[in-house]
Amino acid sequence: MQTVLYFQSSFSAVCRRTAEGFRDFAAEAGWRLKVVPYANAAEREDDSLGNILNRKSLAALLSECRPDGAVVHWSPVWPDLAQALGGIPRVVVDEDSAPPSVRLDNAEIGRAAAEELMRLSPASCAFLSLHRPSPWSGERTEAFAAAVAAHGMAAHDLGSAGENINSVSKDFLKALASLPKPCGLFAVNDLVARRAIDAATAAGLSVPHDLAVVGVDNDESICEGPGVTLTSVRPDFWRLGFAAGELLQRRMEEPDGPAARVRAGGVSIVRRASTRRFRLRDALVEAVQEDIRRRYAESITAARLAQERGVSLRTLERRFLLAKGRSIGREISDARFRAARQMLAARQRRAIEAVANFCGYDSDSSLRKAFRVRLGMSPSAWRRTACAKRRPGPA
Repeated sequence: MQTVLYFQSSFSAVCRRTAEGFRDFAAEAGWRLKVVPYANAAEREDDSLGNILNRKSLAALLSECRPDGAVVHWSPVWPDLAQALGGIPRVVVDEDSAPPSVRLDNAEIGRAAAEELMRLSPASCAFLSLHRPSPWSGERTEAFAAAVAAHGMAAHDLGSAGENINSVSKDFLKALASLPKPCGLFAVNDLVARRAIDAATAAGLSVPHDLAVVGVDNDESICEGPGVTLTSVRPDFWRLGFAAGELLQRRMEEPDGPAARVRAGGVSIVRRASTRRFRLRDALVEAVQEDIRRRYAESITAARLAQERGVSLRTLERRFLLAKGRSIGREISDARFRAARQMLAARQRRAIEAVANFCGYDSDSSLRKAFRVRLGMSPSAWRRTACAKRRPGPA
C-alpha cells in the first residue's frame, strides 16, 4: 500500500472542502493517507497532531512515513514547502505555483459572476480586485469584464481592495459614486465583497437596490454574517482536491513525465440578499424572503411569518405577490426543493427520509411527489443522474 501525505495549510471551509476531495480520491486509489497540518493550520493546533513547523520536523516526518507522494495546499507562511520535499512526487494546490499543480478555473468564476449580475439588468457594472497583484485575481476580473462586454456593457475597474484584505481603498467609494445606479459589483472573493458591502452601506447606498454584489468562495462565515447576506460563486473545491489526487497518481506512476498545470472547473451560484432584487421594493418582503431562505426546514407557513412580522396574512400575501410575482407558499416550496436537490447531489449519501426531514417536508412521500411533479422522476433516480454528472473527468 502506497503512503501519501496531504499538507493542509488551513482549516478554513475552502481548505476543508478541497481536502475532502483528495481524501475521497485517496480512498478509491487505496492509498494510506496522512493529513499533516502546517503553517496557518499548525498555528492553531498543538504538536501532538503531528504538525510540522520547520525543516527539522519535516525531515523527521519524511523519515518516519517514507511517503510515495505528497500534495501541498500552498501557504505564504511556508512558501517553499513543496521544494523542501526533495524528490518525492508532489502536487501543489495553488493558483500561482509552478507545475505540477492544480488550480481553479478562474475564468469560469468570472463569467458566472457576470451572468448573475447581468440578469438584474444593471445600469453599470464594476469589479474590485485583491489588495495585492495576483494572477488568479486578474483572471477572474478579465473574464468578468469580457462576459459583461458580451452583453454590450463596460465593466469599470474600481481598483484594489486596499492596503490589506480587511479594507477597501479610499478611492473605492468615490469611483463607485460616479457610476450609474443600480450598479452590479463583482469582488474577487468573499472577504473583498464583504468589505465593499460594509463600506457602501456606511456611505448610505442600499444593497442590492443601488449596488448588487457577488463574491467568490461561498464561505458561510462571511456570506451569512451580520448585515446584508452575500451572494457568492461557489467553486467546486471537492473537484479541485480530487483533481489533485488524479495528478499525483500520474506523477507517482511517471515521476519524469511532463509537469502539468490542471484547471478544475465546476461552479454554482448561491444567491442571497446582495443580488435579490424585487419588482417592487418592500422592506417587509425582503425580510420575509430572508426568513424563508434561512428557515425553510422549519414548519413555517405564510400565516406564521405574518404573525411574527406583526402584519395580517392578507397584507403580507398581497405585498409579497406584488414584489415577487409569486405566493409565499410557492417561495417556501421552491426553497425546500432546491435544498433537497443539493442534499441528494452531495457526496454524503443520506436516506430519502432523512433528506425530506432535513429540508422541511412532512414525509418522504411528499418529497417523492414533489420530484415526480417537477422533474418527472424519483429522488433516487435524480440523485444517480446528478452524481454521475458531478464526478470529474480526466484531469
